[in-house]
Amino acid sequence: IYNDQIVKNPFSSLSDSLYMVINSYCLITPDTSFVHFANAFKLNSICIYNHMGSSNVSWAPNYENALQISTDECSGDNKHGDDIKKIKYSIVYDALKKKMLIW
Repeated sequence: IYNDQIVKNPFSSLSDSLYMVINSYCLITPDTSFVHFANAFKLNSICIYNHMGSSNVSWAPNYENALQISTDECSGDNKHGDDIKKIKYSIVYDALKKKMLIW
């Protein structure tokens, strides 16, 4: 899904990026400082984490408008979890449906 309503951040400065985020309907982001910015402004957000078992619960965004999703596997020999690039499209799609951003 990539259309005029879904925008990849074109900015390199934090202030411009933050301005775009706070004026967005929903933020889709990996586990970065933008999860915290979204929390500060109580924005709708889908936060993508790698699968690290129970620590995902500890580090999950803790506000009502946020939804945490993660890769569906945890590499046994990787203490840092899976690369989030491995997240399945279906997991992101289901999160968008759950947040009622697509029908």
